[in-house]
Amino acid sequence: MPPTTITKRDTETLKGVAILMMLWLHLFHGLPWVSLSTPIFIIEGIPLVTILTNATNPVYFFTFLSGYGLYLSYLNKGRKNVLRVKKLYTQYWICTIPFVIVGALLKKIIILVIY
Repeated sequence: MPPTTITKRDTETLKGVAILMMLWLHLFHGLPWVSLSTPIFIIEGIPLVTILTNATNPVYFFTFLSGYGLYLSYLNKGRKNVLRVKKLYTQYWICTIPFVIVGALLKKIIILVIY
């Protein structure tokens, strides 16, 4: 049996499913939100929608799809991704270092003012 690949259309469909899962999770996460409605199915005192929210974790879907997309782009483009990662890290450190310095200075100032 040949290996199956996920096409770009398949990933778009899976992203749509993950978005619906995220919507479900945010709508029915926690009993206070569910208590605003009338649940139809209740299993051992817990509404079924609350049980289903534990099964919906769209972060794993998005992580898998982004990793798979990066893998395919690495196969197609080769070493250009290394340059992209270097550029990303450079921009990350350019943004991070000033904030760390300012945070450290402000922390010292706040400690001096409080004490």
